[in-house]
Amino acid sequence: ANQQSQWRNPIYMEQEPILLLQFGPLQSATHPLPTSDPFCLTAQTLLKFCAVQFKEVNFYKYQKEPESLPVLAHYEATFPRNKIITFLNTKEDPVGLDSFLNPTERDEAYALEAMIEERLYTLMLYNWWMIPENYTVMYTNFAKEVPFPFNLFLTKEHFTTLSTKHNLNRFLNQEEALSMTAKCYSVLSQRLGEQKYFFGDRPSSLDAVAFGHLALHLGIHLPVPLSKILSQHQNLVDYVNRILDEHFKLPPITIIKTLPPRPSQTSYHIPLIFLGIVGVVVFAKYYQNLQ
Repeated sequence: ANQQSQWRNPIYMEQEPILLLQFGPLQSATHPLPTSDPFCLTAQTLLKFCAVQFKEVNFYKYQKEPESLPVLAHYEATFPRNKIITFLNTKEDPVGLDSFLNPTERDEAYALEAMIEERLYTLMLYNWWMIPENYTVMYTNFAKEVPFPFNLFLTKEHFTTLSTKHNLNRFLNQEEALSMTAKCYSVLSQRLGEQKYFFGDRPSSLDAVAFGHLALHLGIHLPVPLSKILSQHQNLVDYVNRILDEHFKLPPITIIKTLPPRPSQTSYHIPLIFLGIVGVVVFAKYYQNLQ
C-alpha cells in the first residue's frame, strides 16, 4: 500500500517520473493519437485516469517485438503490459481505479476487457492486415518508418509474426470478421448506454481498455474502415471523443467516408529495390577501385 501511494504522490512523481515505453504514433496517421498501438494507448489512459505523471519514450514498431510494449519503468522496477492494471488496482490501495466497483461489476468489467483485448483486437488486426486494400496501406505506412534496406523484409516479418501468433487465417472471409466486429461494438454500445463511462460518472480500467482500442478503430483511416461500422453507435463515438477532449486535450476524430487511392505495395517497392541495386553496384565499383 505504501508503494502504491508513492506512485500517486505528485512530489514523488516530479522527482523521478514514470517512463512509459510505448510504440509511437503512426507518422501517416490523420489524427494526432499519441500511439498506434491499442495496448499502449490503454496504458496512457490508465495513467491519465489515475493522475499519474509520466514521460513517453517512443519506439518504432520495427525496433521491438510485436506486442512487447507498453512497459512502465521507474528506477530498477519495470511493469509489463499485463501488470499495469493490476498494479494500479491493488486492493489494499483505497484510491484504486476500480475500487468503487462491486464484485458483480468487477466480473463484468473483466469479461468485457477480455472480449476487447482478445477478440476485438484480433479482429482489428484482421481488418488492418488481411483485407487486401487495407494491407496495402498498412504495409506502406509501416515500411515508411523502417530505414532502408531493412524495410524490404522487416515489414513482411512484422505481418507474418502477427498473423501466425493470432491465427488471422481462422476467419472464413472478410464478411465474417466484420460481422463479428459489429457484434462486439453492439455489446459495448448497449453496456455504455447514455452513461459517461461504463459504470457511471467515474472511469474504470474497462474504460481505459475500451478507449485504447476504439480510438484506433476510429482514428486509423483505411479503405475498408472499422469506423464505418463503429459510427453506427453514436454513443461510442461520443465516448471516444469525450475522453480525447477531457483527458488528452486532443481534437475529436473526424470519420472519413472515402479515402483517396494509395500507392500499391508493389509500386512502393519498385523504386526502393532499384535504389538498392544501384547502391550495390556503386559499392562494388568503389571496392574494385580500392584493390
